[in-house]
Amino acid sequence: MFGSINLLASRGRAFDPVGFHDRLSWFNCSNSIIISRSRRVANVASIHEESGGFMDEDRSESTEPHPWPAWARIIVSTLIAIQLVSVAAGALGEPPSSIFERSIADLFVPYYNFTHQGASYRFYAPIPAATPVVTATLKYRDGREETLRIPPHHSLTPRLRFQRRLALANHLLSDVNARRRALGLEAPRDLADADSPALRSVWGRSYARSLCHTYGCSSVLISIQEHRQPYPQEIANAPRRRGVPRLDLADEAFASPRIRVGEYSCDEF
Repeated sequence: MFGSINLLASRGRAFDPVGFHDRLSWFNCSNSIIISRSRRVANVASIHEESGGFMDEDRSESTEPHPWPAWARIIVSTLIAIQLVSVAAGALGEPPSSIFERSIADLFVPYYNFTHQGASYRFYAPIPAATPVVTATLKYRDGREETLRIPPHHSLTPRLRFQRRLALANHLLSDVNARRRALGLEAPRDLADADSPALRSVWGRSYARSLCHTYGCSSVLISIQEHRQPYPQEIANAPRRRGVPRLDLADEAFASPRIRVGEYSCDEF
């Protein structure tokens, strides 16, 4: 080591004792690591020779995967087959479809309800279905009124909030139509003016209770209507003006007459 120091000094290079000590320490540490690893490998090899090679056999037996029993494989395969058939039946049974395709899809209705798969399997074309729109008129004790639209015109963030409100409006419309059909009411009729308790909507009351608790109003008037998309011919015939949309999609001309579901006093809740 001193010879190396003298050699560096004789060549005219500045000697750094700290850096030299660090390099020397790293060299000694590396050698000790290599030596310790080689000793460990040698010890493992000697133990393996003394055990007669049983270590590899035990390791192979412990890592070998155990196959599923026959009954478990049958159950899992059956569940996978049912899921695949239900998806195919739902896709083929969605209108427009044949009677045979719809009859097969009807067999899976309880399964769709259980797994929450009752979604649309086709694109909204060529004519998208109308969108249910709930209008809530909130009346306050000081005489103020506020109108809410569910779902709102503007998009909500995240998008799931908008889908949630759209689903609530669909439930209310389904409830209203079911009660109208039960009493043979083909034409639109205000359920709020009906004397029969059978026409009172459970979903409408639930809407009113939630709005009363959220906004602190005195009463809520719930009404519902359907809003359709404009037909292609209506879009083609719309006047063209620069900087102005050709059609106002929120125009009441594309909406059905409103059905008054009910007027509820917040004191009931």
